[in-house]
Amino acid sequence: MALCCGLAALFDIRMHLALDVAGFFWALKANNTVQVILWIAFAWFIKLSTRDHHRLPATLGPGLCALAGVVKLIFSPQHPKHQQRIGVHPYG
Repeated sequence: MALCCGLAALFDIRMHLALDVAGFFWALKANNTVQVILWIAFAWFIKLSTRDHHRLPATLGPGLCALAGVVKLIFSPQHPKHQQRIGVHPYG
């Protein structure tokens, strides 16, 4: 989980330092993927640390989170018509 937090911070910094839209969307997709992995790991950490024997919450929650991540990964706005509307303005 600590590795996911570090990667999320790294991709967040790359997202803010992006000079073009393609670089921004690449970092955004990578950050979203790492966040999904982080929440799935967190749900299983809670299940295993509490020694809960119910599998439904530990599989349903992360399963829905993974499904939302896949949908977001597939349908994120990286189409060229979005790139014309959205401009990336670097800091300072």
